[in-house]
Amino acid sequence: MPAPVDLPIPTRALLAGARRKQSALLDLTRLLVEAESPSNVKSAVDACAAVAAAQATALGGRVKLHRQRQFGNLLEARFGRKSKSAPEKPILLLGHLDTVWPLGTLKTMPCRLSGGRLWVRERWT
Repeated sequence: MPAPVDLPIPTRALLAGARRKQSALLDLTRLLVEAESPSNVKSAVDACAAVAAAQATALGGRVKLHRQRQFGNLLEARFGRKSKSAPEKPILLLGHLDTVWPLGTLKTMPCRLSGGRLWVRERWT
């Protein structure tokens, strides 16, 4: 029997879903932005990874930290099927949790919501 075909989700449904989750998404974005994580401050990167790990776990992800001695820990979060026979397809998300900004940068460039936009930087250098 062939696998079921994924039907596209209507744009209105996507927009309605995004609007329902807007407040939570903004709160999460602010939480991650305010977890300053300069690349050269292992403890700060680890703290940011802990925030992301908690969120991934809350979303049903299987989280594993790959501890590092010198640099921030690496976070592995797996979503989707646990075995090859499960119907869901796995998801791969790659990214980084460190920033180039030194600790304290948010004092001069705070995260803010203004004019319907979330600003995480006032200026680029």
